[in-house]
Amino acid sequence: VCSLHCVEGSDHRATKRFPGFVQQRPRKASDEDEEMTWDEVTEYGGIYPCLANKDCSEASLTKFSVVEFDDSDDDEEPGSELRKDILSASYDRTTGVYTEVKNRTNLNGYYVGRQSESISFTYLVDGPESERYVDFTGTWRAVATRLGCDSVAESTYEFNSDGVVVKGMEFSSDCELEELDETVSYADLAAMDYWWFTTNGEGHESKATLAQLNSTIRWCDSDDLESSDVCDDKDIKINRWEYIPAGKDWDLGVLNRRTLGASGDIKSTISMYKN
Repeated sequence: VCSLHCVEGSDHRATKRFPGFVQQRPRKASDEDEEMTWDEVTEYGGIYPCLANKDCSEASLTKFSVVEFDDSDDDEEPGSELRKDILSASYDRTTGVYTEVKNRTNLNGYYVGRQSESISFTYLVDGPESERYVDFTGTWRAVATRLGCDSVAESTYEFNSDGVVVKGMEFSSDCELEELDETVSYADLAAMDYWWFTTNGEGHESKATLAQLNSTIRWCDSDDLESSDVCDDKDIKINRWEYIPAGKDWDLGVLNRRTLGASGDIKSTISMYKN
């Protein structure tokens, strides 16, 4: 059984999150199961041809390819939704994860010329309702940098059964550094951009899926925000999380959080790795 997940500063404050994605064509959304033949899916490239041929090897899963295919639905004219995908794929035997970076261009149709990028992870699970996680329990080191600053803020994050203890240095105003010594619950972390904590069910409070760790979140970083308040523009943050799993338990990779400006430029970065 394969589970396929596709993805499109350490401030501890009361927050409100805002939707980061909007469904542009609601009529296209469907939660119904869809069955496809191997002949139909092989044209998508990537992992599908080797699955169809029952010949998946590390060599066949680690490659670069360009594919073009017809993505039109049954109720649309054939050839009306042509796509071009540039795929960069790799397979890690230690993690058991197939990783694919996809750059897509719409060649025609309603959104002709639109380009998008996504990352997906494919891995074996025990059943349709099963999942695998990255467990944050343990000590993580964090290194923070800020645009225009020569200083580097280093700290440690000690995750336990209740939350996290953070000690070290963080950026305050401009390039100034200040000492950090805080204890934060998983519920409080979940109210910020560490949104995945407490969302995966009982017993998984400290865990995250790979899809969750490769997401972009728009949120309000404010001490005074109430649920009915409108967030001031100065308090709105857009943070992009990026994580590629490493190690048998997937927790030896580097977790990057990039804070973006309104135009998509990177204002600051925090990189975390487990000791």
